[in-house]
Amino acid sequence: MLAATPAGQARPRYRDAVTRSRQLMHGHKWQLFVLHLSFLGWELLSILTAGIGQLWLVPYIYGVLANYYDNLQAIN
Repeated sequence: MLAATPAGQARPRYRDAVTRSRQLMHGHKWQLFVLHLSFLGWELLSILTAGIGQLWLVPYIYGVLANYYDNLQAIN
């Protein structure tokens, strides 16, 4: 929320950012939970590679979560 504020605009207060986050996630919490569960197998596999798989998995997860946030912004 805070990082997505366009340049030249005042940053929202912390409480406003949390409130906006709650509004965005209303009705989408289960979706996000299932999305996190979908990475469980990949995380277990990366443990088997002594953590080397994390080099590819962590950026991928962050990218997917950023895309999820962008989709939530588009819907709301």
